Amino acid sequence: MRLPFLPTGTRLLALSALVSLSGCTTLTSPSSQDKITPITASTNWQFEAGSSITPTGALLTGTMQIQGSQVTGTFQSTIGLCGDVTPQPVSFAGTYNPTTGALNIKPTSIPFVDVNVVIPADPTQMASGTISATGIVCALAFQGPGVGVEVPTLTGTYAGTLADTQPTPAPGVQPGTATLTLTQSTTPNANAQFPLTGTFQFTSSACSASVPVAGTISGVGFTLTSTGSTAVTITGADASGGGALTISSVYFPSGPCPSFASYTGTLTLQ
Repeated sequence: MRLPFLPTGTRLLALSALVSLSGCTTLTSPSSQDKITPITASTNWQFEAGSSITPTGALLTGTMQIQGSQVTGTFQSTIGLCGDVTPQPVSFAGTYNPTTGALNIKPTSIPFVDVNVVIPADPTQMASGTISATGIVCALAFQGPGVGVEVPTLTGTYAGTLADTQPTPAPGVQPGTATLTLTQSTTPNANAQFPLTGTFQFTSSACSASVPVAGTISGVGFTLTSTGSTAVTITGADASGGGALTISSVYFPSGPCPSFASYTGTLTLQ
């Protein structure tokens, strides 16, 4: 079994606990700071205003690379209304202090947001600091305390129980067991997202399906769709450092499971 927060690349870093808040799994700030090993490959990151890492809202998601004191990255804003910025990848650059962990990044063209956080010894734990922005929409969305995290590579087999999420489950819609096997590419695409491929299996007393899937992960959020004859759409988040996936929706638009059902639940790394 692979442990949560398995270090990426050449880093040998400590593991730390996670806390579940308000019914959602979120990352919390570490209590100590230490020097981290330079990140020599582009890895998956998410930054946002607030005090915890969340799968939705006003987010900066994309890739980042740290080499010595220099930082480069490519991020998208989920709100996409920051001054003249459109919802497309934007180049970022900044500095990193390997002794204190202090990170500062901002766009290289239109400086609509400024991120200042301290990265912990294990970058897959939450970094905390401040975030500020210009423009009416961005200033409202990205202002005040700020957090960030490196999201570990999402590769492994996850299993658990999924159930219909309607307030009153529809007749014939039964909970089922699900297995999701995923492999994440090490190379991001043009939109600063990391491609995913895998297989989704679902079995209940009413239906059964085994579907090849593909999609992307950016920040903690991911989306998958079928690459075979059985249609399915899966959305979720890796807000547990690779230890578990929160599935927000599994939808079969044309069967074999009821097309009016939307299954949710948690799948745990096996």
